Amino acid sequence: TRNPNDQPSNYVPHFAGFTTRGYVYITMGHCFNPCVTHFFHFGRFTLDHENGYACYTAAMRYLYAHADKYSMDTDHMGGGGYSKGEYAITRLSDPHHETRKEEVRKFEGFPDGTPEPQPWQGYSSKIQAGMQGMGMGLFETEFITTDYAPNLVVCGEHDRDVITEGHQAFVKRCEEVGANHLGLFMEGLGH
Repeated sequence: TRNPNDQPSNYVPHFAGFTTRGYVYITMGHCFNPCVTHFFHFGRFTLDHENGYACYTAAMRYLYAHADKYSMDTDHMGGGGYSKGEYAITRLSDPHHETRKEEVRKFEGFPDGTPEPQPWQGYSSKIQAGMQGMGMGLFETEFITTDYAPNLVVCGEHDRDVITEGHQAFVKRCEEVGANHLGLFMEGLGH
């Protein structure tokens, strides 16, 4: 809902920045748990840390595999993720994610990986730029490297404390390793 056609409090024009610079702007979905009927910020709604890496890299490989069909320039792939979508962009912005190939957590008692090969093998899953707004920023700083994809890292002034703390930790880590980023604290906005 954060677009220029929505209410003024949700108007965040920098979302359009990718597309005006020739980038493909990818809003990644979230790796929700299909077995949970509730939707809550912390709890069992998500499978991000158990299956998110496989989910997001497969989605990106699909786009690379079908780039001609959709007239996409794969040298200019930009991803955006806000709140629960932040994790996807954090993982994809790590230029070494294709060699790490691991989930953060594993399901106890189950084998690693998926029962079938991941789709569209041989295609890249990299993004060249990202925009992410804090969702779980306190927990993802380990993926920020010196050659992390350039990112616009945003947070609303009126967000919950745990979110603003995550934003601060994320920006601090970007500064520590010299990652190309712009930390944008959005005055007057919430989550």
